[in-house]
Amino acid sequence: MRKKVLAPLLLVVLAACDSGSESVPGFADVDAQNVAPGHVVLHFRMIVDPFGLLDFRAATNDLEVIGLARRQMDLPEHERTLHIDGPIARGGGGHNLEWSWHFVPGQWNLTDASSELCNGNPFIVEQAVQYWVDEVGRFCPSGAYVVEQIGTLSESTDGLIVKYVTSLSSGELEAAIERAQGVAGELGMTLTYFRSAALDSHVFRLERQYSIEEVAELAVALAAADSTVEYAEPDRMVKAY
Repeated sequence: MRKKVLAPLLLVVLAACDSGSESVPGFADVDAQNVAPGHVVLHFRMIVDPFGLLDFRAATNDLEVIGLARRQMDLPEHERTLHIDGPIARGGGGHNLEWSWHFVPGQWNLTDASSELCNGNPFIVEQAVQYWVDEVGRFCPSGAYVVEQIGTLSESTDGLIVKYVTSLSSGELEAAIERAQGVAGELGMTLTYFRSAALDSHVFRLERQYSIEEVAELAVALAAADSTVEYAEPDRMVKAY
């Protein structure tokens, strides 16, 4: 299990974080030309984790942030001093590896200083996602740095990922599927169960490709209508370059 492997790292992973929220000098002057369209997916690593066990990914369509990230990637890794800081949400977002949380696409920044309250590491967030999302509200791992640009997020999907509050028996799953299909039907969509997935989540399929916004609307409606749903999100793919 990933968590068993990561547990021994907890004693060494937390890095010190400066107080304050100063922005990076010259942020508005970053060269953002020749940037791929859509949300670019960037890969991050923690400085105390050379084996990549705490790697994570984040997506953004902010051209200034993308340009700033590319400038960081032009430097040797030990000179990449800017870390990510921004709001996080439940679910992997279709791009954040095997984590059950993700940075809200396009709403995070790269900075050299953040509040101590949101500092930590990906494993600590994974162990208490509800606390980090609902109470802390953001994540700012001071020991993180950008490694590379992976690809772009798809702008359409025929899939929906649903995570329930507890593991479901076969009978409970059948009832949950019926509820999900009812919600989809009210939006004019046809939803079928596809398979179980990582982190005790489930994948549903739609009858055709819909925009991410349309599937996100379905996800919100399902979470509002079914109290057994912990979170729902579009099954968004990463298109590699």
